[in-house]
Order: sequence, then structure tokens, then C-alpha cells
Amino acid sequence: MSAYESSRHKKAGNRDDKTVSRNEKNGIRAKARLDGAPVVLTAKKDMRSRRTKRALYEAMFNLLADEDFENITVNDICMAASVSRTTFYVYFEDKYRLTNYCIKELVSDISARSDKDDIHDILDKILAAIDENRRVFQNLLIDGNRELEKILHLEMVGDFVHLLSGHPVMGTASETQIGMRAVFLASGISNLLVWWISGAFSVTKDEMTINLIQILKEIGLIS
Repeated sequence: MSAYESSRHKKAGNRDDKTVSRNEKNGIRAKARLDGAPVVLTAKKDMRSRRTKRALYEAMFNLLADEDFENITVNDICMAASVSRTTFYVYFEDKYRLTNYCIKELVSDISARSDKDDIHDILDKILAAIDENRRVFQNLLIDGNRELEKILHLEMVGDFVHLLSGHPVMGTASETQIGMRAVFLASGISNLLVWWISGAFSVTKDEMTINLIQILKEIGLIS
């Protein structure tokens, strides 16, 4: 190959390298735009979804503080939340599904604010939340709605599994044995809470706390 041909080949190679480099950069930018757009849109959509659900959650509980559950309509909820009926039905099939969601969120919020290693704190926060929102919880039990009891039970099972794991009273118990005791304890307490609410709070919050703690002391779970 002549010096001229060698030089021309080298320049052509440099142009090709620059073209490839530009194409790669453009491709990276394009990919970033394409890949980034769904992430941004998804994040915005998720944020909007959370805001809408929170608005419906707050609206439902505000209405339950003043109205019996059976008297509350989807229109009432939408007006209180400043949400259209179309938007409501995007997230929930009916007011019953919304109520189930609200109960789960409430119990989850209480659990998140509790000290998982302190059963006294867990029970105190649950009882306080119920006591402060008596009318709401009474209305949630109208028409034999057992969802509150079921959700309280499921949340407490997790709390008791955590408390019992490694607890001296359990010794070398297996996961199955711990799980069975957690279900037993959670069932008892969630039923007592429903009894308390449906009985028009004939027992004070402090009495409930004292008695529940005493029961747990008697079985050796706490000292």
C-alpha cells in the first residue's frame, strides 16, 4: 500500500470512528430518553395513585365519624375526596373494597409506629387509635363486617411471631410451633378488640390495656 493510500485509509478510519462515536452517543442519549421516560412517568403515576388513594382513605374515615356506613354513598366519598366517580372506580370496585383498604392502611400505620419488641407499646397504640375513633370503628362493624377483625388478626400474627421468636418462653420451639402460638394469641386479642368495640366501650381503654397485659403475663410472654 502506498503512503497516499495509507494516509487516506487512516483518515477514513478516523471519520468512521467519529461517526461510530457520534452514533453511540446519540444511541445512549436516545436510550436514556426511552428508558428514562417510563421511569419518570411511572413514578409520577405512582405518586398520583398514592395521593388519590390517600384522599379517598381520609374521606372515608371523615364520613364514618359522622355517618353510619350503610348511609355513605360513593358520591359522598367522591365529593369529600374531590375525586370523580370515574377515578374512584379505577381504584376500587365499591365502597366495601375501599373500606377494606382503609382498615388495612390504618392497622398498618399503627403497626409501623409501634415498637415491634414491646407488646405493651403495640397494644397501647392499637387501643388508643380505636378509643380516639370510637364512632368510626363502631360503624365499621355494622352489618356484621368481619374485615376489621380479620385484618387486626393478620397484623398481630406478624407481631407475635416477631415477639415469640427467640423468646425464652419458647425455648427451642420450631417455626411451626411459634406460628401456631402467634395465631392463637392474635385470634384471642383481635376477638377481644371486636368485643370491646361492639360492646360500646363499656370497659375503658386503660382497663383493656391492664387486662390484656395481665393475660400475657399469665402465659409468661411478658414479665
